[in-house]
Amino acid sequence: MKDLGYNVADFASAAVSAYSAGHLASPVAVADSAADVASNLDGLESLAAASKLSSITLTDGGTPTISVTATQLAQDAPALNAIAGSYTLNVPGVSSGAAAFVVQQDASGRGANGILLDYPGTAPSGGNSVIGFQNASFASGDNAVVLNGPRSEYAVQVNPSGTLTLVDTTNNDASATISGATYLLFNGAGSQSGGVYSNMYFIETPTDVQLAELYQAAFHRQPDLVGLDYWTSQLASGNSLRCRASPRAF
Repeated sequence: MKDLGYNVADFASAAVSAYSAGHLASPVAVADSAADVASNLDGLESLAAASKLSSITLTDGGTPTISVTATQLAQDAPALNAIAGSYTLNVPGVSSGAAAFVVQQDASGRGANGILLDYPGTAPSGGNSVIGFQNASFASGDNAVVLNGPRSEYAVQVNPSGTLTLVDTTNNDASATISGATYLLFNGAGSQSGGVYSNMYFIETPTDVQLAELYQAAFHRQPDLVGLDYWTSQLASGNSLRCRASPRAF
């Protein structure tokens, strides 16, 4: 086996084997096919968690497809985020927008400050979830609904209890009812700046309203999702939103 102590390209399986044997002195750049990367994804995640993975380049032509399970999507987001270039992420039962959102958010730091990582489907109490267009009910957490289409394709209604009703007007008025959601994102959550998505809507609780007003007053924008999770966790821990008097006006 060649020396992987330097930042050189190698096959995914060789990089994982070298790391397992304690032979990776510095981060490695992996170059391999989409199929081989998918087969070694859990091992590559171990490299990513140990800061031993600098990048992954897919050697397939065109736009390759990487197929993973929902569990891998939740656990291996940093490794997936290390993939350079365009590829299609295929997760059975999960929309492409929801899958991409999980990778983006987990890699950007959600999971810190007592907030669990996002994953598709119904989360246990206390965790975040990410879903696409489907019926769902969440007991707690900051949950996101990611829709692949633009805002114009959906009729949206929120009742006083916070239950969200969505109607896909381009698909024979198919509908979904979702309770316990916090974020509603259109266009596959594909356009963001500084963690703020251009088509992001809040389904606000009284606490979320306070946080949104705080961000608007201080930064003149919506909260980014990592920041909102941080302050939500601070409030859940018993801290309060307090501001010291200042002569400076925002």
